Amino acid sequence: MSKRLIDVLDDFNNKDEIQDMVIGKLKKLYNFIITSAKYKDKDLEFVSPILNDLMQYPERRITKLEIQECNRLYKKYRRK
Repeated sequence: MSKRLIDVLDDFNNKDEIQDMVIGKLKKLYNFIITSAKYKDKDLEFVSPILNDLMQYPERRITKLEIQECNRLYKKYRRK
């Protein structure tokens, strides 16, 4: 069984499932940020519009640069 990203994405039946997964992860990141005692407004201001856009406009897709920044923020704010 292959673990390449393309193979994982092929397992999804449609783009809506992928979009739902991305939105769920962004909500989790958003919650990590707002519950952190040391959160920065700029981090919240980065995540919030992406999350809102994805929920309001299903045809919008998250970009690679947005994913990279979200991954950086996740590492910064996740609970250890």
